Amino acid sequence: LDCSLFPKLQHIRVALNYIRNMSIPDEFVSLWRYLALAYENDSFVKSCPSDQEINWHWMRGGASAQQVLQLQKEKPKYSFEVPDYPR
Repeated sequence: LDCSLFPKLQHIRVALNYIRNMSIPDEFVSLWRYLALAYENDSFVKSCPSDQEINWHWMRGGASAQQVLQLQKEKPKYSFEVPDYPR
């Protein structure tokens, strides 16, 4: 388990989707497989912040009060799904 890289990749994945409306391309098969390893690790899953917490962290300086309120009201979501690739 890469305790340094996995959280950074999760932050990139979640914030990229929320802030820029972009996602990691499906063609990045090795990266998705690497993320799948993280999502199979119980320690990572239990300690991972929700998508809302990650988004708030990266928006904290530029978020409007309405955006912060919306993030706080939403049910916590965790982006742990990956494209289905053969292993």
